[in-house]
Amino acid sequence: MDFQSPPNELAVVARRDSIQHPFFDDLYQWGASLRYFPFGTPLGKTHLAVIVKDKDIPVDTDDPDNIVPIFHKGIKDFNQPFTDAIRSDMSSIGYPLDDITTEPPRSVTIPPSMQGPFVGLSVKEHDLLGFTDQFEMSQGMFRALSIVIQLNYSAMALSPSCILIDDIGEGLDYARSCSLINVLMRHAAKSKVQLIMATNDRFVMNSVPLQSWSLIKRVGNDSQVYNYENSKKAFEDFAVTGLSNFDFFATDFISGEPLE
Repeated sequence: MDFQSPPNELAVVARRDSIQHPFFDDLYQWGASLRYFPFGTPLGKTHLAVIVKDKDIPVDTDDPDNIVPIFHKGIKDFNQPFTDAIRSDMSSIGYPLDDITTEPPRSVTIPPSMQGPFVGLSVKEHDLLGFTDQFEMSQGMFRALSIVIQLNYSAMALSPSCILIDDIGEGLDYARSCSLINVLMRHAAKSKVQLIMATNDRFVMNSVPLQSWSLIKRVGNDSQVYNYENSKKAFEDFAVTGLSNFDFFATDFISGEPLE
């Protein structure tokens, strides 16, 4: 069936029709499920929330800055298993926690003129005597906590989604960055969450198997994506060199390799 979409619009959007073009609708729903996490940003560290009792207020779970309401909703929907899953993941990253809760921040003063009461995330680290609120956490620790909370919520809600994380590991040391990547990949492997990590950092590339890579080469306004599916020979030839994954990127090993 011939058709002509406006030249400045994507056909996948302009021609959405569940009867004539059901495959377009699948692509649209996939794109609509995308959740973007710029790891180099606070990811909700500067945002508090007002907990309203006895009212079912919708929570925008697609907004990474809504971390306090998302955590509160996870506790309400999934109870203790939600908290246990977060604590387990944080321990794997190198942050063993005895407890995680929401409470008024201890390290900042809320002006009386602001309508509250405001609450934020607070954790009890295993080797510390007291709780640490979100403003006292290091940026790297809070970013990891925010990602872990939102990933576990998506997994327990059984909501198929695509998660894009940019600059993964920013603010974390090498060991914790690698551990966080392993936690994320483990979640993606056993859930309906599709995980995409965008990076040009050596430690990330060395932590992710080449079979999961998509290498983007841009020349002018043209971009080519090389992966294990369309450039299998280049990937397998490199595997026998004994070099690190980063060298596959740094040495331009696929230069001139035609797409299959």
